[in-house]
Amino acid sequence: MKRTLTAFIGIVLTLAMTLALVGCHKKPAEEATTTTQAASTIVSPYEADMKIYKDVIDSLPEGAAYAFADMNEDHDALLVTENTFADPEDGTLMAIAAKIYGLDKDGNVKEYGTVESGGTANPFMTKDHHLYFGGHHYMSKASIDEKNSELVVETGKDEAGGGNAEEIKNFDQFYSEYAAGTIVGFTKTTAAAGAAAAAAAQKADDAKDKLTQKSQTTKKGQTTKKGQTTKKAETKKSETKKSETKKSETKKSETKKTTEATGSPVQRFQGKYGSDRCTIDVVGVANNTVEIHVYWSSSAWEHSEWTMSGNFDEDANGFYVYYSDGVRKDIKYNEDGTKSETETVYTGGKGAFRFNGNKLTWDDHAEHIADGMVFTR
Repeated sequence: MKRTLTAFIGIVLTLAMTLALVGCHKKPAEEATTTTQAASTIVSPYEADMKIYKDVIDSLPEGAAYAFADMNEDHDALLVTENTFADPEDGTLMAIAAKIYGLDKDGNVKEYGTVESGGTANPFMTKDHHLYFGGHHYMSKASIDEKNSELVVETGKDEAGGGNAEEIKNFDQFYSEYAAGTIVGFTKTTAAAGAAAAAAAQKADDAKDKLTQKSQTTKKGQTTKKGQTTKKAETKKSETKKSETKKSETKKSETKKTTEATGSPVQRFQGKYGSDRCTIDVVGVANNTVEIHVYWSSSAWEHSEWTMSGNFDEDANGFYVYYSDGVRKDIKYNEDGTKSETETVYTGGKGAFRFNGNKLTWDDHAEHIADGMVFTR
């Protein structure tokens, strides 16, 4: 009897252990594991560039402009210029002359020199880690060799520019690459400061909003008198802002409709005009104001540039722009396409451009250099 009882107890204990393990068909709990993942911070290329070139950008005078250009596989270069002109279609600020900054072999910022295109018809472009700049008879592309701390420039020339067979081949190839490139867009220092101020103001507004929300509600379903006053003030402020925005949009819409209906002189006559080796770019900067850039090539290694500005006016013979701020510069280049010498011939030049459909004439009072010439668009 004792042996039977012992066997029975053994069977009961075995059954209890089995049920405990099975847990009504549930799987035994797996051992909990904890994985710790390190937090990562993603830095955008723009933020990285701003950090690298902060000291240079901070030292720029008001009105100067800068841009980041893809001239190296690992790091962007910084381009700095004092003169920009806007794309009449989208307003992008472009340039044809700039200083180049980049990193050297030790990771320090270095000034690599100055590059310049032949005229506003060829603003800076980038493609495949190269900066492109050129003129009618040459095209150069430059990259930064950080390991050797040097600017590498390759130049192609056409037959009119005195190019040999290899240079002519490079000229065609470089121009094709240039045409497929990306415009280098510049930012004026004042615009950068304004963006920083706007970001700071937005941050302050966000903090103020949080404080306002906190003061509005002290208990669930109860609003203090102070909170009600703040809410009313915020509502009034919001309504005023919406009203001002609506008025501004209405004014812009009316201005746009008027301009489209009448067709301002800037809309009708801006563009590129040419005659022989001379090109004239008429760039609209306001509803009735233009900046004019003249590029005149005398050879592959030398050209002259004029810049001037004025307002459209009209007389019995049609529309014209009179100017009194003309500046002429003569520019010479080295064989690799880099600028070697710039001479300011005169400033304060006077004259006028007269427009007739797709044609213009230039009455240069300083030298009468374009007498009898007609430039077509």
